[in-house]
Amino acid sequence: INAEYGEEERTYSAFAGYAFTVNYIIGVGVLSMPHAFYVGGWLLGLIALVLVTLISIITALWIVEASSRAQVLGKHDEQSQPLTIQDEKYDFVLRTKYEVNQLCGIFLGSWGNIVYTILLSLYIYTALWSYRSVLHATNCTLNWTSKCTDAYLLYMGIYAVIVIPISCLELTEQVILQICLTTLRYIALTLMIITTSINMATQPLFNGQKGPPYIAFSKEFKFGGFAQLFPAVVFSQLLHHSVPGTIHPVRNKARLKGMFLAAFNSTFTFYAILGLLGSLYYGCHIDDVATLNWLHYSGGNSKHTPWWAYIIRYIIILFPVIDVISAFPLSGITLGNSFFENLPGRITKDGTSRFVKILCRLMAVIPPLLLGSFIRKLSTVLEIAGTIGYFIAFIVPALLQWRSQVIAKRKLHTSDTQFSTHFSHKIYTWIVLVLALVAAVYNFTEIIITNVTKQHPEPCI
Repeated sequence: INAEYGEEERTYSAFAGYAFTVNYIIGVGVLSMPHAFYVGGWLLGLIALVLVTLISIITALWIVEASSRAQVLGKHDEQSQPLTIQDEKYDFVLRTKYEVNQLCGIFLGSWGNIVYTILLSLYIYTALWSYRSVLHATNCTLNWTSKCTDAYLLYMGIYAVIVIPISCLELTEQVILQICLTTLRYIALTLMIITTSINMATQPLFNGQKGPPYIAFSKEFKFGGFAQLFPAVVFSQLLHHSVPGTIHPVRNKARLKGMFLAAFNSTFTFYAILGLLGSLYYGCHIDDVATLNWLHYSGGNSKHTPWWAYIIRYIIILFPVIDVISAFPLSGITLGNSFFENLPGRITKDGTSRFVKILCRLMAVIPPLLLGSFIRKLSTVLEIAGTIGYFIAFIVPALLQWRSQVIAKRKLHTSDTQFSTHFSHKIYTWIVLVLALVAAVYNFTEIIITNVTKQHPEPCI
């Protein structure tokens, strides 16, 4: 239920906002983290994760700042006589929801809106595509029917029946569901960490392995794998396209900084521990979808698998299904809302606007359900999504921060908001822009070279 439909607007607590933020961030990226740490080296992986997490927090807050400036500038422009800083103490509290494509239209012009919407469409279609790739890998590994294809089509049909209706709901109508899914995520990830730690101390991965601890991989740096590592890490910490939808229903906007810090710290902790343990223990045997390494988990008993080990095994193996049931609709809502906001006002403001918004969301979620039939390898999909993610997570927020500050200073004589931090200074904007552009060009070049030369991964010995 939303005020734009003529009904009372619903809100939620900062804790609910934290749950939504975590569910936006922890998509299939967490499942690829051990593999990413392996292909890039465990220390390089950790350094990349620290850097990306720090920048992601900063750029997420830049979007919050740009939203608050857009609200005050809109109020300023509506006045018959332009206000000055002496006339009014500007209230930079978020009351109006601006999707990121709307912010691009305000601060970067109509072309900024168009380019961002195209990039967002490519990114989210690729992200949703990756969710289907994970389902394919999980279902074909379980193979509960005679043929992998039969199982895949069966579970994809069930999956579509679940996620499409959820994608048509507003975020405030999903609070209990998303909190429950956050809890299930944490349970599965904790089990993965605990069981890997125990195996590293007690269970050699192959005969003749020295230990304990049993470590199959110990390279700190593998710069040849950076082109796979960095996009995967960027993809795993990306929610910037969904920041407006997440923060708007939060009742106490003063808690937004703490909400984002808590969410990113939580995801960083799980990613770092799981990436390190998974890459060190499994080495080259780690799967693209890390949960598949638990297919034969036996609780350390090689002769007889106890009942509790079966429970742990299937909680972990089925974790991707829970993961994508949560993440798929959230991404679909973001893209559908962006489509909706680009429609003419006469369509979005009349009594059929809810129906039109649902149609926009269906346009967002149905194509990826069909697209996943072509490429199903998760690392390939994430390499593409992560490269586009440089623009969504770093370049666009930096441009919005720069332009919104310039315009606010010119019209309001101040650009500071209640969400501003030390990292709001323009020097950080240019640092992020330069780093992101260099990384995007490098990764795009690597994708082309890899596909033209048909490079093969190093053999697992």
